[in-house]
Amino acid sequence: MSEPLASRHEQMLGEFAEWLHASAREAHTRLMESESAEEFTAYNNALHKLGRNLRQTLALHKRFADDRLEVEADAEAEAEDARQESRRWKRSRLRHAMERMVWDEHERDDDEDGPGERLLEDIELRLASLSTDPGFFETDDEVVIARLCQEFGFDVPPHIVQALAMVAQADAPRPNGHSVTAPDSS
Repeated sequence: MSEPLASRHEQMLGEFAEWLHASAREAHTRLMESESAEEFTAYNNALHKLGRNLRQTLALHKRFADDRLEVEADAEAEAEDARQESRRWKRSRLRHAMERMVWDEHERDDDEDGPGERLLEDIELRLASLSTDPGFFETDDEVVIARLCQEFGFDVPPHIVQALAMVAQADAPRPNGHSVTAPDSS
């Protein structure tokens, strides 16, 4: 069911419940003021039916609201899963790039506490921290790799330097006020 329609149904059920409640109050008042057994029976039956209708209406209203909230929660959970998967994928790419540099500098040790292993653990911790930053996804991999290289004392690989230079050149302002990537409107 579409969101506007579901919302409208909830609104209508809410209004209907209010009407039933007002009618039940009126039936109760008349029941208490009734002077004959027939009036008492008629108002008692009316009050009973109104009460049943009100309970059913409120239950239906609650079900619609719960269904809507469940759909919203499911959509949010799916979106969060997608964000987490993207975060894991980017961290994995960055970790593998840094791992190649670590093993170029250090020999692989049979000892799990060797300098290469400890360095990889430190890099993984730093990546975990970086991945919680709001701009993590927007930051190019090359920029993150260059920062990690500087933090951990590695030379930035030439292909990363070249990629960063290309990005900087493309973003640099031109004398005519346009960047290389902006279309020329003149």
